[in-house]
Amino acid sequence: MARAGVTYHDVAKAAEAIKTQGQEPTVDRVRERLGTGSKSTIAPLLKRWRSDNGEAADVSRLPSDLVEVVKSLHERVQQMADHRIERARQESKASNDELRKELNNANNTITQLTARQQDLENQIERLNKEKREQNRSLEDVRVNLAKAESQRDEAITRTTELKKSVAEIKQENKDIRGHFEHYQLRTAEDRQQEREQFRSVIQGLKDQIQDLQRRLAQAESRASKLSDANTLLQSNADEFEQSNAALNRDLNGKIEDIQNLKRDLCVFRRT
Repeated sequence: MARAGVTYHDVAKAAEAIKTQGQEPTVDRVRERLGTGSKSTIAPLLKRWRSDNGEAADVSRLPSDLVEVVKSLHERVQQMADHRIERARQESKASNDELRKELNNANNTITQLTARQQDLENQIERLNKEKREQNRSLEDVRVNLAKAESQRDEAITRTTELKKSVAEIKQENKDIRGHFEHYQLRTAEDRQQEREQFRSVIQGLKDQIQDLQRRLAQAESRASKLSDANTLLQSNADEFEQSNAALNRDLNGKIEDIQNLKRDLCVFRRT
């Protein structure tokens, strides 16, 4: 765009001065004499000056006052046209600047939307990672729960076996008592000896019964602890499943936000 102030009148005066010096007016010479203006601005004005000089030759027989008046009117009209052209250029420049500003704002908006989309994608990736970790933790809990249930079943089986052993020992004790009554009919010496033997056997059996009762109590305690652990593991599994469901809902919400942002971005780019 040419600098402000370069008009047809300035170009015409410079061309006439160059021609008076015996040189051919060219764009470079006119620009050098004016010290301003671009070649694209000076070239059409110089062409008009050449055309005006050709028409002046045709009207050389007219009175000089009339020619001067016509030239003055022509220059005034030309100056008005130049001013309108310059104003139109300035308005065009202002419009272009406004469009560039709007374009920059649009680019900034696109950049912000892209950054927000990237942030949401990062959040989705993080949620997916947390979901995978939760799934792994849930799987570990399920494995531990299965192990605990297996241990509980083993403890129940062992407890059943111990109860069966206690019942057998009680039956043996009952049988021994029957034999003891039978042996009471023997002689005093035999009864004394058998009594001592029986006492020894009874003591051993009592010791065995106490040991078995202690083992039974331990087994029942272990079974109770395993049952409590099973209940706790089941509760943790339910909490993990609820957390996993919440994460899935959050993930679906984030995915829906990204889809909405993508649609907004597509609509914005089309507009």
